[in-house]
Parts: sequence; C-alpha cells; structure tokens
Amino acid sequence: VIFRDRMSLLRLSCLGTIVLVASGAPEWKNWIRGFGHDVYLYPGWIREEMNACECKVAETIECVDTRSWVRTGSSDAFIGFCESKEWLLRHMPKFDLNYLPPSVSIEGTSMLDDNIAFFLMAQNASKFSPDIPKHLKEAYILPYASYHEARVNWRPLFFAKFFQIVEGAKNTAEAMEALIAPNLFTNWTGFNWPDKPPGGGQNANYQIQWGSSTAPPIISPFSFVAYGYGSCTGWSTLLTFVARSVGIPARQVGTPCWNSGFFEGLAVNNPNVSKCWHGGDIQHGTVGGGFLNNHNWVEFWDSELGEWEFINVPPGTKTPNGGLCGASFDPQKGCGWAKMTGCNGVKGGPGAASRDHEIFAVTWSDETSFKPAIDGGDFVNVENMTLSNGDPVSHLVWSPNLRSPLGKLITRQDLRLINRTEFYRCKD
Repeated sequence: VIFRDRMSLLRLSCLGTIVLVASGAPEWKNWIRGFGHDVYLYPGWIREEMNACECKVAETIECVDTRSWVRTGSSDAFIGFCESKEWLLRHMPKFDLNYLPPSVSIEGTSMLDDNIAFFLMAQNASKFSPDIPKHLKEAYILPYASYHEARVNWRPLFFAKFFQIVEGAKNTAEAMEALIAPNLFTNWTGFNWPDKPPGGGQNANYQIQWGSSTAPPIISPFSFVAYGYGSCTGWSTLLTFVARSVGIPARQVGTPCWNSGFFEGLAVNNPNVSKCWHGGDIQHGTVGGGFLNNHNWVEFWDSELGEWEFINVPPGTKTPNGGLCGASFDPQKGCGWAKMTGCNGVKGGPGAASRDHEIFAVTWSDETSFKPAIDGGDFVNVENMTLSNGDPVSHLVWSPNLRSPLGKLITRQDLRLINRTEFYRCKD
C-alpha cells in the first residue's frame, strides 16, 4: 500500500503485530499500577505492540503494513500502536519530529510513546470506543497538541485522574455529561489514582478557575493548572485534552474575530478587522487579550447521534449545544434565529459569523485525509489563509509574533482548520 505524505519529506515503513483486548475491559486500573513513579512500566499488551512496530524514515513515504491482527473487539475502528505511530508521524508539525519531552516510563522513547500507549488504554477501556469511527480517533483523539502551545505530556496524567469519572458511560455524551456542569475536572486535587504518592500538606480542594484575557500566557493545560486560572483558550484546550484522554473525540473551536462593534464587516472595507487578527489596537484598548474580540469553545462527537455538539467554556450546562447561543440555537437555522424576526436581530456572536469573521475547528487532518461529511466543513490550510483585503493571517491571534528561536515566523506553519461558519451562522 502506497501513501503520499502531505510534505513528501519522509519515507516511513511501519511493520508490526497487533493484539487488542476487548472493549470495556475492567483491567484499566492495573494498566496504571506504579504510574507516577520511576518503576512504572507499560502493560504487557502495549509493550508487545510497541516492540513489534518498526519504523524507517527516508525521503518519501511508502508504508507497507504486514501486521497480523488478533482482536476480540467488535469494530474496525480499533487502532493499534504501530498504526497510531504512523499516523502521528505523518500529521504532526515538522518541528515536533526533532524533539518531544521524555516518557513517563523508562520503556518509552519520548512523550510520543506515552501518547499512543494511553490512547490505546482509553480505546480499550471505554464502552463507547467501538462506536467511534477510525477517522475521528485519528484526527480528534490521538493528537497530543492543537495550537502551537507548549508540548506537555498531559495524556498519561489525565487518563489516570479522570477515566474513573467516565468509566460507566455508554456513549460520549454520557461521558461528557459526567465531566462538566459541575466541572469535576477543575477540582485538580480531587481525583487521584491508587499509586499516587501521599500529598502531605497538599490542599485537597485546589480548584482551577476562569480568568479572562489570559492567552497568552495560558494556553497549555499544565500552564492552566500552574497559574490556577485560564480564559476561553486555556479552558477549551484543557477540556479538549481531558475529553481526549478518556476517549472522546474533541476539538477546540472558535473565531479569531467576532463580527461586531469596532471590528464589524469586511477587512477590505474596515482596516480595524486586520488589527483584530494581529493582537488588537493600542489606540482603542490594550494590545493582547484585553482587546482581542475573539472566543474559543469545544466541540465533541456524539457517538449515538453521529454528529458534533458544542460546549461553551467554562461549561455551565450539561445540555449539548447550550450556553453559547442562549436558547436560540437550531441545527438548521444556526445561532440567533428567532421565529418572529428570523436573523434580523442578530448582532455579533456566532450567528453573525461571515467572511473575515469565520468560525474554525482545529484539526490534524490534512488535504488528503479530511472527510467533509464527518469533519463538518471545508478544509483550511492556515499557510494559505488571507482576509478579504489580501492580508495573510493566522488564527493564533493571541500570539501574532510567534517565531522560532532562529527568527522564523511560525504562526502559519503546520496549522490546519475546518471551517465551521456555515454550522453556526444564522440562516433565514
């Protein structure tokens, strides 16, 4: 089987023998025995898969899969270690190919092995995993990052802390309801695992909270925990990764610039729109989050309904598609539609989304692998994204000057989106 990589830079051959255990297996607590200590080892079935996977790198990608599958699961959506590693190596940002933080196990080569190992644990332990299509697992559970946030090894810790909350859930909606409103995952010290070291004088009720206009510095989940607060970007990143850690397909969604007030209309007619995408305007506020007019939230895949549903942050309701558009969301009409006035009363917010004020979901799919019917919109490569006035932009509006240590601008590098504007905008 020949695969063409989007970069055409690597030749990758992954060969392996995969053994998968049954979905809903009760052994998940044994899989994290010793976790958090230097004696932690992956469970034997993961070691077997990892050691059977051989990856070779050269100039182009040609993947020959000679794996022999032995599984007791009921769905072709189950993905093994080698297939997961192959997918990540093809879709991860190029700069991550050179370094990721170390593993939590002496057996692992880096955080990448942990990310795959604990993805497999959630896949094999959850009751709803067989109902999740393979594409959604690859693009919206397996990835360890979304934006160019700091690379931190969140998945092992989040699985150990939070899988206990969703253990009995029969579908992803039940699992998400168990996590939010009240937002149990924000009680950072309230959920532990059997082998966690004793806390001594640790506060047993350390709650992380909302704090507006805090991106930057707070994007990554561990920054959120360290600071103790986060705004919509930090919240959406944390909730997305908590959901992924327990096997729920989830993604950050948002608009870099609401279509309202000082930033209303097209950039070709209103130069302030460009400022909205580049960190704000010192003359009308402060450069940065205090004048960014942006917002982010979360979408998760409902495994029973087979569709994306949204959750505003911080979550204030268990009701899917609630809290962002008030009570006025309709899947056919979008946000803000009213029976008496239609869309005439929409002023700003998701219902006013349009050109230069689009709503995007972050994806690790690429031009060849995204599926419009499942991903929910058109694919957008940020490298090619411009406003109506031709201004090249990135959705990383809180870090408009992000560069590599060598000075290369990377705000538009290796970032991919799904355009969700049509889903949210008000439609008469």
